Amino acid sequence: MFYFIFRLGPLGFLKTSNQQSNFGLLDVIAALHWVKENADSFSGDKNRITLLGYRTGAVVANLLLVAQIAKGLFQRAILISGSVLSPWALQRRPEDVAKELSTALGCVGKLPLSHPESDLAPCLRKKHVSELISFVPASPKFLSAYAPYVDNVLLNNPKTLMESGGQSSSSSSSSSSSSSSSSSQHFVQDQFLRAELLILFTTSEGVHELNDHELRAGFESDHRDKILRTMVRNVFNYHQQGILSIVRNEYTDWERPILHPIPLRDSTVEALSDCVAIGPCLQVAGIHSKRGAKTWVMHFSHVSKDAGGVGEESAGFERLGSLEGDIVPYVMGLPVTNNIPALGLNQHVSPFAALANFSKQDAFVAEMLLHYVANFVKSG
Repeated sequence: MFYFIFRLGPLGFLKTSNQQSNFGLLDVIAALHWVKENADSFSGDKNRITLLGYRTGAVVANLLLVAQIAKGLFQRAILISGSVLSPWALQRRPEDVAKELSTALGCVGKLPLSHPESDLAPCLRKKHVSELISFVPASPKFLSAYAPYVDNVLLNNPKTLMESGGQSSSSSSSSSSSSSSSSSQHFVQDQFLRAELLILFTTSEGVHELNDHELRAGFESDHRDKILRTMVRNVFNYHQQGILSIVRNEYTDWERPILHPIPLRDSTVEALSDCVAIGPCLQVAGIHSKRGAKTWVMHFSHVSKDAGGVGEESAGFERLGSLEGDIVPYVMGLPVTNNIPALGLNQHVSPFAALANFSKQDAFVAEMLLHYVANFVKSG
C-alpha cells in the first residue's frame, strides 16, 4: 500500500493562469505513474491498482476516473465520504479566489486573470509559503475556497463525463490519425465504466457543519430553517424556494406536534449529511451502475461504545449514529492492532490517538470491513 501526499490549498488548487492548474491532481497522477512503473519491485500487480481516497481524496479519485490524463493508471477506486458531486468538491469561483489572494499579497497584475497572457505565479513565488497558506479566502458555507476546478484542459465537467463515460481525447488534443483518435477516444470514454467502484459513507456525514453548541443543545425550528435556507441558497442555483420547502417537508417528523431541539438537530444533521456527502455518493453510484459498471455501496453504521468517535465533538452523540470520520480508523485497521505507534502514527498529533481503547466488537467490525475492502482490491 502506498500513501500519497498531494498539495492542498493555494499550493494545490489556486488558479494562477489559464495555462497551468490543478497541481494537486497532477501530484496524484505523478504518484500513480510511479506506482505503475515500480509495482513489480514490490511484488505488486501494475494492472490491478486501486486508488482509495477519503473526503478530498475521494473527490480526486472520482475526478481521475474520468480524466484523460489518468487513463490506464488504475483499475479500481474506493471513495470514502466524498465524491465529485458533493457541493464542496469543486471550486466554483477560482478566478475570484485568485483575485482575492493576489490582492491581499500585492500581486494584482495589469491583465485580468481570464487573459491568455495573465499569470500570477511569478509574483506569488516571491512570497513566503506562510503568507500563501495563512490567507483564507471568503467561502460560502458548504462550499470550498480551494478545491479542484473545471479548467477544460485537465478537467471538463465531471457529471457530464460520468454520464457519457469519460473525457474524450478530442476535447483536449487533436490527433493526426483518425483511426488512432477513434481508438483513444473509445478507450478514454470507457474508462469510467471499466473501473470497478466501491463507495463508503457513515450515517452522519454532515455533523461537522454544526458547531459544538448546536450539537450538544439542539435548536428550535426557526434556527433549523435558517441552516437549511443557507444550505439551499449556497448549493443550488435555481428553484431555491421550492427546494427548501421540499427539504423542510422531507426532514420534518409530522407525527410530533411539538418538535424538541434534539430531534430537530438529528433531522437537520440527516438533511445536511444527505446534501454534502451521502446523496452525491449515491448519485455517482447510480450513474456508474446504471450503465452496467461494477459498483458496490457500503453504509458504515457501527458506533464504538468505548472509543466514542473521531474527535472531541463526537463524544455523547450516539443518537446521530456513525459520524463523519468514524470509518477512517477502521479502514486503517486500528481496532485490530490497537497500537497506534505500531502503525507509525505519532500519539501526540494523530487524531486517532484518543481511540486506542477499542473493544473486541470494534476489532470484529474492523476485521470485517478490512475483509470486504481487501476482497475488492484483489478481485473486485
